[in-house]
Amino acid sequence: MWAAIALGHLAANSEELKALIVSAGALQPLVGLLAGGSESAQVNAAFVLRNLAHNNEQRSVQIVNAGALPPLFALFREGPEIGRNTAAVVLTHLRNWESLRAKVDKVDPTGLYDDYI
Repeated sequence: MWAAIALGHLAANSEELKALIVSAGALQPLVGLLAGGSESAQVNAAFVLRNLAHNNEQRSVQIVNAGALPPLFALFREGPEIGRNTAAVVLTHLRNWESLRAKVDKVDPTGLYDDYI
């Protein structure tokens, strides 16, 4: 969990560090935390993904390809308020790209996310 917090802060303002985090293979462990970690680990993993996805289509595609959509929607639906809000921001970042919009919408057939935004 502490590693996710550190990665989230490292990924906040540096494109170079964001690229290094992804190239080091951090996406799969982050998705693993998001899917099966403690509540705080899930929120911290979403925080890192939020920073990685921000304004970068390539990393956003990599996040989706790593399997992040189902656990992001689970956190959005069932997590604590901070987790729901963080997941919503990640989903918004991902959905901003035309290439990902249909994939994001497919995982949310109920339209719950649309009601939120």
